[in-house]
Amino acid sequence: MAKIRHIAFYTSDPDKMAKFYCDCFGMTVRQDYPEVPGTARAIFISDGEIEVALIHNKSGKTGINHFGFTLEPEEKAEVYAKIRKHGVEPHLANPDRPYVEDFMIDVDGNKVDLSTKGLSLERAHLKEKLGHA
Repeated sequence: MAKIRHIAFYTSDPDKMAKFYCDCFGMTVRQDYPEVPGTARAIFISDGEIEVALIHNKSGKTGINHFGFTLEPEEKAEVYAKIRKHGVEPHLANPDRPYVEDFMIDVDGNKVDLSTKGLSLERAHLKEKLGHA
């Protein structure tokens, strides 16, 4: 069954946002990714069920950037068929994001990641990219 797996926020201060959510709601920092070429600095926090990516945006724009569904591989074709019935077409994600195969822009213009791999591969990819294999 498709499940919302993460929500991503743009923020001008990932540290301040992480501290706020951890202090007020008991969330924990899962990973703190430094800025590397082609990737913005991000802190991932979690309540144990859903991850929240706090992505540094130097332009000052803040707020929800996107959210993501993790799909079971065997349900992907059926879900995509339903998406297309609503006039929405899945697109290939940037190859620098190997943990997300596709994304869509929903019927109201919101970006939504679509993945069968999930965020666990994101951690492995970024560790490799940072030389922490």
